[in-house]
Amino acid sequence: MSNTEKKDLFWEDLKIGQTYTSGTLTLDKDEMIAYAKIFDPQPMHIDEEKAKDSFFGRLIGSGWHALSSTIRLMAESKPFGETPLVGMEVDKIRFMAPLLPDVTLRAKMEIVELKESKKPGRGYVRVHVTTTADDKPIVSQEWFMLMPTR
Repeated sequence: MSNTEKKDLFWEDLKIGQTYTSGTLTLDKDEMIAYAKIFDPQPMHIDEEKAKDSFFGRLIGSGWHALSSTIRLMAESKPFGETPLVGMEVDKIRFMAPLLPDVTLRAKMEIVELKESKKPGRGYVRVHVTTTADDKPIVSQEWFMLMPTR
């Protein structure tokens, strides 16, 4: 189903265990360096020669770039149709492997909790999100989001 064909989802439409998978994104070395120069200017992210002396022995992308790429992937895939992803909390961030240039990123989101709100017109959803690079997990996190009700 294309993004334009997805129906808008509400809190009542969600079920624990439902999963959503994003499209893909590939970041090249120049994009990773440009991001890091602005948001995480450390030698392992911006200088290939100095990166050789880091823990990783090579240039790696910023973990923050992996995280921001994750929200881009999920926002573009529109898992809830035109219902926006309204974040209230990000928790349990785990970096499992470095972000390397020219890998294909994909994000998978699973609903792990649904919570009613005391306020009318809204509910809450907690999701576990894992980002993979060439199908190997590199970062995971949990998002707690606000969802409209019917």
